[in-house]
Amino acid sequence: MKSLNCALVALTACLFASAQNLVQNSSFETVDSHGRPVGWIVSPGRANAEISVIEGESMSGSHCLQIKNPTGYGPHIYGSISQRLPPLMLAGKEYTISFYAKSANPGYVWYGGGQSWRFRKRLELPNDEWTRVSFTIRPENRDMPFEFRINTDSKTDGVLIDDVQIEEGTQATPYVWLPPLQENQARLALLPFHTSPNLVSNPSFEKLSAIRPQDWVWDKRNTDSTCEVVHDDVPNGSNALRFTNKTGYGAHVYGWFGQLGSIKVKPATKYTIALTAKSSNDRAAWFGGGDGWVYRQRIPKTDGKWKRISYTFTTREDETSFPLMLVVENVVEQLDVDEFIFVEGELPASTWTLENPVDEISFKPVTTALHYHRNSAFLPYWDKESYPQDEWLFTDSEIQFNGFIGLAKPTKDVAANIVILDQDGKELASTQAKLPNHDLPAWQATLTCNPGDTSTGKITVKTTLKAGDETLAAAERTVNLVNAKSILAKTELLRKRNDALQTKVDSLKDLPSPSMPRLAPIIVKRFLDYQPDNIRAKQCNRAWFELAKLEQILDEYEKTVDGMVAGTIPLPPPVPTYQTSKITVDGTSSKATVRLPDGTLDENFPVFFTGHGHFRQVRKDVDVFPDYGVNYIQVEHGPTSMLPNETDVRTDAIEGFIEVAKRAEKSNVSITLLLSPHYFPRWALEKYPHLEDCTGGFFKYCTHAPESRAVIEKYLRNVIPMVKDLPAIHSFCLSNEPICNNSENCRVVKEIWPKWLEKRHKTLDELNAKWGTEYKSFTEIPIPSPRPKYPMTPLAYDYTQFNQETFAEFHSWMAGVVHEMAPHIPVHAKIMMSAHFGRSAAGIWSVSPELFGELSQYNGNDACNWTSGHSLYYSTWNSYLRAYDFQKSVADKPVNNTENHLIFDRDFNDYWPIHCYTAHIQGAIHGQTCSAMWVWERTNDPASDLAGSVLHRPRHIMAVSQAAMDLMRNAYQVTALQKATRNVALVWSNSSDHYGNAPQMQALGNAWTALAFLDQPTAFLTERTLDKVLETGSLPEHLKSIKLIILPSVDNLATNARKALDLLKAKGCKLVALNHITTRDEYNRSIPGGWGAQKPDATLEGQLEDHIDTMQSILARAGIVSNALFVDSSGKPIQGVQIRSTVYEGKPLVNLCNQTRFPVTGTLKLKGIATASRDFISLKDFDATLTLAPLQPVILQTK
Repeated sequence: MKSLNCALVALTACLFASAQNLVQNSSFETVDSHGRPVGWIVSPGRANAEISVIEGESMSGSHCLQIKNPTGYGPHIYGSISQRLPPLMLAGKEYTISFYAKSANPGYVWYGGGQSWRFRKRLELPNDEWTRVSFTIRPENRDMPFEFRINTDSKTDGVLIDDVQIEEGTQATPYVWLPPLQENQARLALLPFHTSPNLVSNPSFEKLSAIRPQDWVWDKRNTDSTCEVVHDDVPNGSNALRFTNKTGYGAHVYGWFGQLGSIKVKPATKYTIALTAKSSNDRAAWFGGGDGWVYRQRIPKTDGKWKRISYTFTTREDETSFPLMLVVENVVEQLDVDEFIFVEGELPASTWTLENPVDEISFKPVTTALHYHRNSAFLPYWDKESYPQDEWLFTDSEIQFNGFIGLAKPTKDVAANIVILDQDGKELASTQAKLPNHDLPAWQATLTCNPGDTSTGKITVKTTLKAGDETLAAAERTVNLVNAKSILAKTELLRKRNDALQTKVDSLKDLPSPSMPRLAPIIVKRFLDYQPDNIRAKQCNRAWFELAKLEQILDEYEKTVDGMVAGTIPLPPPVPTYQTSKITVDGTSSKATVRLPDGTLDENFPVFFTGHGHFRQVRKDVDVFPDYGVNYIQVEHGPTSMLPNETDVRTDAIEGFIEVAKRAEKSNVSITLLLSPHYFPRWALEKYPHLEDCTGGFFKYCTHAPESRAVIEKYLRNVIPMVKDLPAIHSFCLSNEPICNNSENCRVVKEIWPKWLEKRHKTLDELNAKWGTEYKSFTEIPIPSPRPKYPMTPLAYDYTQFNQETFAEFHSWMAGVVHEMAPHIPVHAKIMMSAHFGRSAAGIWSVSPELFGELSQYNGNDACNWTSGHSLYYSTWNSYLRAYDFQKSVADKPVNNTENHLIFDRDFNDYWPIHCYTAHIQGAIHGQTCSAMWVWERTNDPASDLAGSVLHRPRHIMAVSQAAMDLMRNAYQVTALQKATRNVALVWSNSSDHYGNAPQMQALGNAWTALAFLDQPTAFLTERTLDKVLETGSLPEHLKSIKLIILPSVDNLATNARKALDLLKAKGCKLVALNHITTRDEYNRSIPGGWGAQKPDATLEGQLEDHIDTMQSILARAGIVSNALFVDSSGKPIQGVQIRSTVYEGKPLVNLCNQTRFPVTGTLKLKGIATASRDFISLKDFDATLTLAPLQPVILQTK
């Protein structure tokens, strides 16, 4: 392709209009069922402001916004209305905000937005007539996505707002209000079409240098992949590229193909990358790049056809170059690529060019644009695989198509004629437009039409381009249509089915409660009731997605319940249910009272607390959660709500929580209360501004300073007495995702850091000898920062130890204050175990799980198990479960994951519900006794952290409830598996992680994963744990079964840790150096004379199946036997199936879980003998050879 075309100005809804308004529902014409403007967030705030839409006094249209505020001016007292703008707003460009306002006395109203609301302009009106006001801003990256807001900060009897416009440029252009199209009307808008060059050199690979395309580079790196030029079935020119890859997905495993050098780009500018591809596999490769490779577009399976795939993004305000690449990171039999494109602006669907102009007219549905959140792109469109955007239209009223019109040569009196037909050929709307004369005979077009109250499921757009009677071009396109009428019709159809299902469920008098057949109609009804709001919020795509999932639930449970009514399917077993009672911690278990199926009470039952978090909706739903089979929530309350100023104490928020806790008590729902010290009062920061010199993550103040601790203590001493005797309280969570990583300017740290160093090293000579430095005093030693790049130095190593200790001390102090008043209530902190193993500010820089485990009664946790792009595994299960094993090793206590991330924020793809089920079951087996899944909320804001959550996914809610019931029904079996004997430990070295001389985490992860397939529950030994071993002379009680200690690529290891390992070796433990030997100490100094093995005892090489062979050999040499194995027909352990065994009630008990994307068939062998079994979960019998569905866990009692 020699040149490309791109529109430089945006489309509008009016023919030849020039300004693009970024504001949705800008004249407040569309309202929801509560009278609130759709697309806007209304918050009365502490001002109790009344913000509503009224009729009859508007500037244009029939509606306008009215703001009333009964409250006088005061700190942090305001009401607001806001809207998060779409990604069309770009950092670094100027934009003008304008609107009309009317008020005799507006009070203090301001408008603006951005980070910390740094753009503010007060509303000033000369009289009580409609007056247009405006304000020009230049947002930066820190302001994006930009949230525009209007705040009322003082009393006013009324302010009217209308016709809000935000547009690029420094001038407010006239606001154009287009009346909504009437039924069966259509409108065509045209804009001139302009050329934009392709910035890619040799884009179609026509120029070759030897056997490679000129200006491109291929590097297979660590993959078994190929790249070759091919000439058959090429879409453009003579050449295309063909990639193959036999290597599966893995961390840092990929083949790289890229443009030689970088492409020059403009800052804060929209670009589109595209290529034409034919792929035999899905998820095999992506293209894009940029700094940090943040821009990525996956190449889908194309079913043997060439397909153009494009990706539109906006460069950062400091971005001037772009490395362009294609990365092959998964197995693919054939991936053919041609026509690489990189253009400024958006890429048109047409291939019309100046060099090859043709008569053309074409239209396709308007697609949802990529949105951006913190430089990450996401597509706010539900289930794009089932509903491809070019084949589906979702609308509440009007529908839109983007189009292109081009002429072979400039021609006068050309008209575009458009007719929209329903699936029966009936005309729904039509329009025609005469093309304006233009030197460049090409236009971008937007077609808008109102098809009326149609029930058609498909529409066809027929277009013709005519010069007089001559037809120059013609086309038609048929797409699926989902509108409000079809949504409501399907809702009503499903409601009738659900009512019938409910009647049948009610007829089953012996059906246990809770149970899945009882829950099904409850969930279906809940989501059916959401649909009118979906329509009003213009969430038709989401509505259709949800209805499809409800239909699947009904399909399943209608058959199930019919079978139960007929007696051909047994009723599900009853579930022991938690009763509000005292909870005690017993090792890795939480013991409390449950009601058994026979009605009796067991006061010492190992309860699994499963539920949801974290904000308003769980509070509302606490009464219905027993029907869902869940028994646990996490909610929050913080100092800001209680300490409005230095002297007063407000209790209204905590009193509201107390009412929730009383309801939870009656509902047998247990609550972890997050004490949220990050909600720190603004007045305190204004009084003590130096507190902001030391921050980290959610903590926007210094946790070391006495002033901040005084505020936190005042809060705790007011809130704890009010809640400590509430029976529903499960525990207190001390902090949310705690980190401390900005201390360079902290006056307190500057004082205590030198003292810590002196205590640790005694003398400067000792310190300098360890660090290789020449400091003259402890006070001159700087406080390091993990930004912009993590400092892998001895100084920074010591600082991480200092920071871990002092940050844990803050939480220990909090725990002490709490336990002075409530010694009976456990505490924990929500540390991010998914980040712990990383060399980052959120990982080892701030948090030591060992130290947090010491100060807590639960191992507090915030972990992630997300779906993955791995060719074999569906999720990141291994890093998730490994974190639980780690915490159980460093502190023999239950794991409490009060923010269980199983679904990406802002992810609108459809995922297997069983993923949520399996994560809970296997998480419990690895020590998780409490789980509050993130997050039980709905939102219409696609950029919100709540977007895409479980409360938009009815089948996932069912899966979580199923897991909750199965865990309680099999609580004793799961507890037995938690306590399975651990013979193997992996050494995790903080110092080795810090310096990164060897890939410790890769080796550790590979070793842990292989052991998971070999019936070897794995413990961890850390340098802090080994310090205690050296002090006591033995392993902790819960780790005394360890016989084999593996050091996976542990290059650095602290002196005391090495001494402790020598001690354990002398006592009979076998040490194995894996991949690398230990050569350096905690200060990165070579160990004199060496230590331990002089060469690796074993190496994990090749694929994971090779790792399993290697680990089996290591186990055999250590005399460790796998009691249970799940093997293939050749007798080899099966990759991807977890196995763990123990003894329960005198018989072998085995957990299997297929963590792969595919069904797996294998044979269960106990001590080498094929063994039949019965599954406690499904209550099914299995032969020795059985097939496990993808992600299916079983808990087998052998026969």
